[in-house]
Amino acid sequence: MSLISRPFGPLSGLVAALLLVLGLTLGRTPSFGADRTPGGEPQATLCDALSAVPPTAAGDCDPERVLQTVGEELSGRPPFRLDHLLFHTARKPLEDLAAAEAPSFRPRADLPEWPLVLPIDWAADPFGDRNWRYQLNAWRAVEPYLVLYDRTGERRFLEVALALVRDWVRFHVVEDRPNPFGWYDMAVGLRALSLAYLLDRGLRAEGPISPPDLALLVRTADLHLDRLLEPGFITPSNHGLFQLHGAMGLCRALPQLRRCPEARAYVEKELAALLTGQFNLELMHLEHSPEYHFFAARQVDRILDSGWYEGLSDLSRLLDLIAANGRWLVHPDGGIVRVGDTSRGRPSTEPPEGDPSCRDATGFRSECHRARPFYETGYAVVRSDWSIPAERASMLFFTAAFHSRTHKHADDLSFELFESGRRVLVDAGKYSYQRDAMRDYVTSARAHNTVEVDGRDPSLDLESAYGSGLRGLYRFPWGFVLDGEVEHPDLGARHRRVLLYRPGEWLVVLDRLGAERTASFTQWFHLSPELEIDAGRDGRLEARAPDGFEMLVERSSNASGCGSDVARGQREPRLQGWMSEAYGDVVPNWAVGYRCEAREATLVAALRFHDVPDGASPLTVSFAGSSRLELAFHSHGPVRVTIDLDDPAAVRVDAPGEADR
Repeated sequence: MSLISRPFGPLSGLVAALLLVLGLTLGRTPSFGADRTPGGEPQATLCDALSAVPPTAAGDCDPERVLQTVGEELSGRPPFRLDHLLFHTARKPLEDLAAAEAPSFRPRADLPEWPLVLPIDWAADPFGDRNWRYQLNAWRAVEPYLVLYDRTGERRFLEVALALVRDWVRFHVVEDRPNPFGWYDMAVGLRALSLAYLLDRGLRAEGPISPPDLALLVRTADLHLDRLLEPGFITPSNHGLFQLHGAMGLCRALPQLRRCPEARAYVEKELAALLTGQFNLELMHLEHSPEYHFFAARQVDRILDSGWYEGLSDLSRLLDLIAANGRWLVHPDGGIVRVGDTSRGRPSTEPPEGDPSCRDATGFRSECHRARPFYETGYAVVRSDWSIPAERASMLFFTAAFHSRTHKHADDLSFELFESGRRVLVDAGKYSYQRDAMRDYVTSARAHNTVEVDGRDPSLDLESAYGSGLRGLYRFPWGFVLDGEVEHPDLGARHRRVLLYRPGEWLVVLDRLGAERTASFTQWFHLSPELEIDAGRDGRLEARAPDGFEMLVERSSNASGCGSDVARGQREPRLQGWMSEAYGDVVPNWAVGYRCEAREATLVAALRFHDVPDGASPLTVSFAGSSRLELAFHSHGPVRVTIDLDDPAAVRVDAPGEADR
């Protein structure tokens, strides 16, 4: 047996050194109709928004002369690239937008189009959807018209974008109307990037934007830069990347903006600090979501590729290592692990070649499985070698992480399991960011493969964050042991989970639980939607897939009065047995619970895959004291386990053909 330790040893010095450095032809023109006239304008004058502007002989400010002079100074600079501005192109195909009679907005496929008729109510909420409101105010409706203009040079697309910008200014600046998403953190950063593009194109000699519109853009940019430099406004999450890049974009587009002399150093310093908070020394993202690991890494790569951050050039080396870590966040079939706020997807990560000698391996061979703990992050992964085809591969992803509220679910000590080409035990997924009953469900403990206490969820407040609860990942000739422990002070409960895993054959889940008083503990497992179940007596449950995959689940406990809960697509008395495959959508799946009431209890579940003959010996468990257990079951022959939960590294497993102490 060997403890699988932090594998980055010598790398930590490199990372620390780098972090010290970082411390430093298309259809008709869309018509807006009679309401196409600009609204008002920001109240500050153009010259107030700029520094070192050339005055006239009379000493006053001539806006057109100022803009001409600034444009001459910037004329030699290459135009901004759209990918450096982090633009989306829109869900609706650009060709459809270009051919439409009138502009419309549809940021997600699950929502209908919303006509953009001026004047726009920028605080509108037609679908009761927070994400939609944010995207409207982030000018995701503006971006596709800027992309169309950039690709075709047709001024009609630019006019649509400018009309939307004028109208946003009318609503928020001139009329000063309330809107909870008007100055939302990430929306401000994304609008700043659209403004940067418009300024970059408009200030050039013979640029396509009129002086009055340019003046409006400069004043609006000044307002945005002020907000982005406001103390405490930068959010310490992936949102901050867009805020800081937006500020830098404005100053790259128009260095003469009043606050740019201070902004560039500030942005580089804050960006370095933000990245050290987003990624730890293990180079894993700390927002509890594999999706956001890939998302943040991709955005940082685009940000650095802009060439705007000379002081952060060393980050490119770290990005390569961050990208390499992504291989541990993807199942053997290429699907992403759906922990935290993660949606269905297939990240574009390149797996290693693997060991050719394992390609045709059958049965369990320890040397053909890879294991990686991330002790600081709170993840542990066991998976088949990358050379093994997905239809014969296995993977277990274990999470014990709580660093902040960001994208965190009540999924402490939960896991996802992949066997024989499919996810077997699954996470509920993201669903959406809309605050409703289903969002509450997918973030709850009962929606994950963990233990629920008294029908309640542990606190997700920052004060309850424990960092990492991963205690160990051990390799044996027979398989692997994963060990994690967390406390939930608000529930008056503690939970230690030990997983004994022989990939492709069986998984034993041991939950040792304690509470300040008698509590109800429910050990939940969530099956992939294609699996059907047959619940038998004595806690036995069989699950089958249409292609013949089978799994037998047996459970036991040292507590009395235990019972089973089974649900699929349940809405009353509470939601249970749902998972999200796409944003805003859910599908039913089987959720099976094993519930016991006690002050102290150990719950045991044995999951066996394939080759469980009819009449095979059932699971038997003997408890000795509060921590010592002996288990016996059948999987490719008799299996006997002896373990002390106070010292799981000393486990003894006698499995067919091998034994290890």
